[in-house]
Amino acid sequence: MQVTVLHLDHVRFAIRARQHVIHSDQPAENGGEDSAMTPPEIFLAGLGSCAAYYAAQFLLSRKLADHGLEVSVTAEKLKDPVRLGKFVI
Repeated sequence: MQVTVLHLDHVRFAIRARQHVIHSDQPAENGGEDSAMTPPEIFLAGLGSCAAYYAAQFLLSRKLADHGLEVSVTAEKLKDPVRLGKFVI
């Protein structure tokens, strides 16, 4: 598995995996145009979509309804060192 990140301009990037492309940007207060999710938001999106996929597979394998399956992921920005933490899925 591999992704490639290409710097587009300012604080915008294109992230490529196989034939797919997503973009990242920053909000205006961080020098961006808010044209895409931030890298930490993309990280949480990946975590949430993995959890949702496996939850759906679990339900499908047991012939249980998966209608309305929704996964929410939150994290806090922590300091010393700066990082994401206190994840809740």
